Amino acid sequence: MKAVQNGQVLEINQKIISSPTFRQVKGAYDLARFFYPEIMDELDHLRKDEPLNRVDAAEIYVRYDHRPFFAPTASYYDDTYAGHTYGMFEDVPSSYDRFDFVETAVKAGFMDGFKAIDEETEEEIELFDVEGHVTRDEFAKALFLFYDLVPQDVI
Repeated sequence: MKAVQNGQVLEINQKIISSPTFRQVKGAYDLARFFYPEIMDELDHLRKDEPLNRVDAAEIYVRYDHRPFFAPTASYYDDTYAGHTYGMFEDVPSSYDRFDFVETAVKAGFMDGFKAIDEETEEEIELFDVEGHVTRDEFAKALFLFYDLVPQDVI
C-alpha cells in the first residue's frame, strides 16, 4: 500500500475519538494534528534564548514526532507501573494546559519523572519538575529514541 511505503499510516486510539467523554475534544485535536502537522505541530512559539525547561521539551518532543496524545484504556490500569502512572504527577494536574504533552512524552519514554517524599504526609509521590531544565543526558536519550540510534563503543 502506498501509505505504508510512504510512512503515512496513522494510528488513532479509537477510544479517544469514539467515546462520548471529555476526551473527544482531545481526539478532535489529535486528528487535526494528523491532517495538518505543519500548522498544528509547528514549533516556532517554543524558540527561546534561554535554557530548555522540561515542559517545553515535552511539548517539542511530542510535536516534533507528531505523536498522538496518550490516553489510557481500562487495560492500562491492569498492570503495575514501576515508573509512572498516568495522571499522578503532583506538579502536573489534569487541568494544566500542557498536561497531555507531559504525559505523552513520559509514556513515549522521551522523559522521566521523579519519585519524592511528600514532606507533610511522608508518602512517596511522583513529580515531573515543571520548573526544571533538561539535562544533557535527558536530551541525549530523546535524540537516541527519535533517530533510533545504535549505541557505539566510546573510544
